[in-house]
Amino acid sequence: MTVSLTLGARPAPAHSPGQADRSEEGSSHARCLIIGAIEPGGAQLSALRLSSALDAYGMHSAPLVAGDATPDGLALAAQHGISVDAFRVAETIPQATSLQWTPSRSFARWLVPRLDDAAGLVGS
Repeated sequence: MTVSLTLGARPAPAHSPGQADRSEEGSSHARCLIIGAIEPGGAQLSALRLSSALDAYGMHSAPLVAGDATPDGLALAAQHGISVDAFRVAETIPQATSLQWTPSRSFARWLVPRLDDAAGLVGS
């Protein structure tokens, strides 16, 4: 599961990347992408590519927030210019306890202060 939050943002301007929009000068859009697990793989790679591509539209990324992360997943994010704030980091992510599929009250408590500025929520 991937969740994307818009932090303190107004709607994105309707213009092409690189095209100036004078009404939006000085405004800032930040997104917080939340992912259950960051490790090399298809879904995570898509989320990283999307996050990088949205920068061209002025939707800048706050650090990606991950429940679980592997060192290889952190390296993959870094290759895309994305920093990660991870709840747990380990060489492997056991399927039985992966935060991609398993609810966790301690993860939820850890997550709350990272969402204080959230203006919107999108999940997939």
